[in-house]
Amino acid sequence: MQIAGTEQFAASADRVREALSDLDTLARASPGLDSVERNDGTTLECRINPSLSFISGALRTTVTRTSDEAGDEVAYSISSKGIGGGATVTATFRCSADRGGGGCSGEWRAEVVERTGLLKPVGDSVIESTMGSVVERTWARFRSQLVA
Repeated sequence: MQIAGTEQFAASADRVREALSDLDTLARASPGLDSVERNDGTTLECRINPSLSFISGALRTTVTRTSDEAGDEVAYSISSKGIGGGATVTATFRCSADRGGGGCSGEWRAEVVERTGLLKPVGDSVIESTMGSVVERTWARFRSQLVA
């Protein structure tokens, strides 16, 4: 199961790729971030309180950048585990050429590659809707990091 979309940014493609490759920026953009436990530049371990009706408690989340910092595409593997279940998601983002006025657009895709425990029986439509909401909030928070 996957979701995808296109985002518009006022910043240049280089600035957006740089920010997406920075795990500190990504952590600050994550809705419900409780704490960062480790960040070695490639892997981020954190606790997230997701505010989702079908998940209680904090999720231990590991975000690993799987793409080369110098490439056009930024890619991550994201694994979250909580009480009774978890999920692994792969996410990619590719910036298109800069638009006039210094901004850029980019295409993203997120795919659930594994669900475990109590998340296995949750319907795909519920997961897709939840992912869409989380992605929307993450992009809004990410945009604020670009101007900070």
